[in-house]
Parts: sequence; structure tokens; C-alpha cells
Amino acid sequence: MDAARCALRLPGVESVQLACLESRAEMPAHAWEAAEALEEGVVFHDSAGPTRIETSDGKVEGVAFHACISVFDENKRFNPKFDDSRAGRLAADTVIVTIGQGIDAAGLGVETGPGGRIVADRDTLATGIPGLFAGGDAVLDRRPWWMRWRRGTRPPRRSTRFCEAGRWRRRRPPPRPRRRATRGPTLRGRNA
Repeated sequence: MDAARCALRLPGVESVQLACLESRAEMPAHAWEAAEALEEGVVFHDSAGPTRIETSDGKVEGVAFHACISVFDENKRFNPKFDDSRAGRLAADTVIVTIGQGIDAAGLGVETGPGGRIVADRDTLATGIPGLFAGGDAVLDRRPWWMRWRRGTRPPRRSTRFCEAGRWRRRRPPPRPRRRATRGPTLRGRNA
């Protein structure tokens, strides 16, 4: 929900469509979050399993889906089942993939590394497909956990800048404050 609502607030964004495997009743979000997202204009497509991200000339054009008829098996384990006879497509120029603990990136058309994790730029989260970003547990990162944790704050700001400008641009850091010179002699000692 957060990604969809934040994307909707970006300058120039006309619409945001949220697709998820779960039905509205099973959706892993608080009811108030979903209600606020709908109120803000996010369009929901529930029970939809992505099959591939469609590209042309290196740019994202849409996402193909098939219907998800169940997410969990009888033992309450994650084991989605799909109905290929009910398929659809959503047009898109940017795709934000937000997936929990793992990912099957085989159909995304992106480079993957060990364990099927997506190869993305450490600083920007950009994949090899312009406009497609990946982060969190889905991304290959061999750095220590405390450095990976920082990944959750800085790169989203950078990918947001890309979405706002439509291209990469470096933002200059603010100038460092100058140290004030002390006036007069410095007194030291216990009676100072």
C-alpha cells in the first residue's frame, strides 16, 4: 500500500494500479490502509498473478497477468494456484514490484544472481530495464546486514528522483557549515 500511495503522489503520475495475488479479504494490508489508498485514487486488481513484464525497445509497456484462484493450500502454506484461461494485461510505463520474502524473477526479464535474486544497482535500485527498480529481499546484495538495512532509505529517494525527472540526475550535497572561529583567548583550567 505504501508504495502505491507514494507513487500516486509523485509529480506527473496520472494513475496507479495495484495488483496482488490475494483477494481483497486476504490482502496483507490493514483495512484502513486499503480504504485510504482507494480514497486517494489507487485502482485495485486483486487475485491477479503476474506472468511477465512486457517491454519494447528497452522500455516497460505493461504487465501480463493470470487469475489467482487460491493463495494458500489446505495446510495454510503459501502455494498459489492460477487459472490461465482468465488472463489480462495492464498497460504501464513504470512497474514497482513489492514482494515479501522471496521472488521468482524468471519471468521478469531481469538479470538474476544466486538464489534467483535480482541484480540491481546498489545506489539506485535500477535493474537492466529502464524504469524498473527492485529492492528489499528480492535484490542480490552480499554486504553485511547492517549495510543492507541502510539500503531501505537512501536508494528509494534516488529512484524517486529518477521517476520525477525521467532521467538520472545527481543532487549536490548541501554545503557544509563553516566552523565559527573563537574570539579572544580560550581559558582553560578549573577556575575558567
